[in-house]
Amino acid sequence: MKHRHVLNNVCEFIDGELDEGTCAELKKHIAACPRCRIFVDSLRQTIVLYQIHEEPKKMPRATRQRLYATIKLKLKEKKER
Repeated sequence: MKHRHVLNNVCEFIDGELDEGTCAELKKHIAACPRCRIFVDSLRQTIVLYQIHEEPKKMPRATRQRLYATIKLKLKEKKER
């Protein structure tokens, strides 16, 4: 299984909305892949933290811009490999 498959299905996986076969494949991969396990665990923790707060906090504009710039740079680096 490729990491892209995990990324494309992570939301449905966490929400329990994947079919049994795909869910089993993802569980197997995540159990064997430390990077994906950290990613999924971090995303789950982020969701929990977000749900704990009564009122969602807005990300400061400068922080959001840095985040988007970093994501775009990482995607560009991956495409160039």
